[in-house]
Amino acid sequence: MDPIAVIKSNLEMFTKSEKRIALFILNDPIRIVQYSAEEIAKAAGSSKSAFIRLCQKVGYRGYSEFRFSLSKYLISHKAKENKEETIAQSITTVYSENIRQIAQNITDSTIEKVCRTMTNSSKIKILGNNRTGLAAHQLRMRMAKIGMDSEFVSDTILMNDIVSSLTKEDLVIVFSIKGMSYYEEVVKQIEANGIESILITMTPNSPLNKYFDTIITLPLVSRATSRFLDDQAIFFVFIEILLAELAETDDSSKE
Repeated sequence: MDPIAVIKSNLEMFTKSEKRIALFILNDPIRIVQYSAEEIAKAAGSSKSAFIRLCQKVGYRGYSEFRFSLSKYLISHKAKENKEETIAQSITTVYSENIRQIAQNITDSTIEKVCRTMTNSSKIKILGNNRTGLAAHQLRMRMAKIGMDSEFVSDTILMNDIVSSLTKEDLVIVFSIKGMSYYEEVVKQIEANGIESILITMTPNSPLNKYFDTIITLPLVSRATSRFLDDQAIFFVFIEILLAELAETDDSSKE
């Protein structure tokens, strides 16, 4: 089944709220396989229930089934357009393009500022949850390689306890792809204690931004293609950039 063709042929049978979502899908189908049902409904100015009804009206049981069908369609459609490009070439191209964007998005002065803050802090706590917990752990491991002490925390309950004991001499680094709400109490505590804070995210307008002193926004590779790519590679490359600058900062301070 071609989900795009089915939606086009059924536009007139949709309600106004369903049609808003249908037009959103037709204008930007890649976003549908990358966003949640709630995000799509909000972006389209409609509701999740209207989106589910639309999926059912065009022959699917719900959003998950429709999303899977659309993903298959987009991948096969892309393959037809790029018959000479292999899967390996396609994926490595997407990653390489997004890695290059890191240098475009972040200035040298911002990296230098982050590194000065890190080297001047008494304690460094690195927070990440679930998948971003891997990036937080990686930063802690890589910092240890150059003799910098830090602590990585992935338990959200423990985060609150640890942050509450920090002072203005300390630093909190938070990894969060979307700036999820489960960090809200933690970041409020960070702000209340006057703790220096850095957010490393992939969402430019995260609701958590207002609580942080420094914000690093990285490319979101998982939304750059219809393929289900992981964002960890982007975090890891940024960590290597940060580590190289930290090593230089540390060397210059010893001269």
